Amino acid sequence: MRHKKRFSTQLFLVGLLASLMLIPQENLAQSKTNFDKVIKSLASEIARKVPSTRKIIAVLDFSENDGRINKLGVHMAEELTTALADAGKDISVMDHFQLTTILDGMGVEGSKLGFDDVRKLGELYGIEVIVSGTILALPGKYKVNVKITDAANGMMITSTKAEFDKTSELGGMYIDKIDRKAAPVADVVTTPNRGTEGADVEDLKVLQEVEEDRFAYEVHACDLEDKTLTVVFSITNVGRERGFELMRMTRMFDNHGGVYQVRDYEIEDGNNKSKTSRILTPDVPHKITLVFENISPKANSASVIEVFYNNGESVKFRNITMSR
Repeated sequence: MRHKKRFSTQLFLVGLLASLMLIPQENLAQSKTNFDKVIKSLASEIARKVPSTRKIIAVLDFSENDGRINKLGVHMAEELTTALADAGKDISVMDHFQLTTILDGMGVEGSKLGFDDVRKLGELYGIEVIVSGTILALPGKYKVNVKITDAANGMMITSTKAEFDKTSELGGMYIDKIDRKAAPVADVVTTPNRGTEGADVEDLKVLQEVEEDRFAYEVHACDLEDKTLTVVFSITNVGRERGFELMRMTRMFDNHGGVYQVRDYEIEDGNNKSKTSRILTPDVPHKITLVFENISPKANSASVIEVFYNNGESVKFRNITMSR
């Protein structure tokens, strides 16, 4: 009898534990499904409401009511971008990462776009419709207000709203803020810095310093000649020995919104040069040269130089005056 009672107690505890483990997983699955359904519904409604004459759409990061951006707002913009691309209507959607990079190059935050910024997105990048929105946290749910704006005149075409359930995962994303503002940089140096060819890194002037991912960077030159821009910077590994491989995704944004892909690049170490990569030993600087072509005659500074390396990581140099 005692063995039967003990067995029944054990069976009850096992059942209770299993039920406790299943409840949050079911709730999470239901809430995740709710979020996904809301995204698909919004994408279908936006695709339906966009005028047939407007084909190219960009989705900005969703913000809180005070303009602050959190990871949930970024996640929602990314998911909505994907859903719109799959909406089935004859529309094109700008890649969210590309849009963020463009806005970064323009020096503006998506939640604070002015009329001139909206018009520039249309004129320079062909964007015809801008989707933006806010996320408000309410008890047990999030409320989303979405605006659809004509990039040509800055006028709102239409709007819509939706709600989705809160989960611990989404709540963690909501409280995790993102700072889209440009990092402070040193005063712009306008003195020409030519003659970098063959010079030791330690002897070059420093226009800007950045440290990221245990790499220390120093920008030494940003020289423009006959529509060709040559950017020279150095990299020093301040961590353990590891590889560094430049990527063709490297780009430059000028102060008028122009975007340029790198045409040529070179990593130097004394008399040794490599077009692609190098193993960086700690505390040894390596000089890197980037070349961009067909620079606009209106450009006089590089708003952002974004250097991509290894598996898509990137570092950005900001507001570097072009020396002529």
